[in-house]
Amino acid sequence: MTPEEKAQHLTKLYGNKSFQELILKEFIDQSILSIVLEENVDSDSVRDQLKARQIITLWFSGIISDAEIAKQEKKG
Repeated sequence: MTPEEKAQHLTKLYGNKSFQELILKEFIDQSILSIVLEENVDSDSVRDQLKARQIITLWFSGIISDAEIAKQEKKG
């Protein structure tokens, strides 16, 4: 799958209300906030939970960045 195709699929996911509610808002945003405020952030398991959410967020961002780079390379 090309970077552009991945970005198209991710864009469709972002447009899906269930994806927005379940993954973006609940799993990433709300859970990060509650983990940080309610848990012991010095705990290895808590850090692992935060890292998992960071990995997913960075992966989503990377898909968009890769597509933008590929688009620029095709123009140039």
